[in-house]
Amino acid sequence: MDFSTTPDRLGDYGAQWPDRFAQEAARLVEAWAAPGAEDGLTGGMKLPARTVGAMVLLDLTVHAWDVARTAGLPYAPAPGCMAELRTLVAQMAPTARKMNVFAEPLPVPPGASGLDALLAGTGRDPHWTTG
Repeated sequence: MDFSTTPDRLGDYGAQWPDRFAQEAARLVEAWAAPGAEDGLTGGMKLPARTVGAMVLLDLTVHAWDVARTAGLPYAPAPGCMAELRTLVAQMAPTARKMNVFAEPLPVPPGASGLDALLAGTGRDPHWTTG
């Protein structure tokens, strides 16, 4: 694969990008729901398939928050995945920070929600707003 350029997906899909995103997300859910999808190793780095699936869920969770926060919309992820995603962030954090994927973690106050703790672990301020 050639990663020297960034494709213009919004330009490719125009105003249809929300529909395209919904279609691709549905395909993703279907693929990960298949029996055995979490078994074995996958991808060029030969990571455990379960880890790759969790990374996809992390991206969808955190970036959905990014978009919602930027647009001033409420966001509430599925609560059942927060503990596993926080564990994943803790495991990935040293490498992710070296690769500038995560910023340094922010403090998590007592009583913070699972989402706030997850965001802080990636270096995001859970209370950030555009205003």
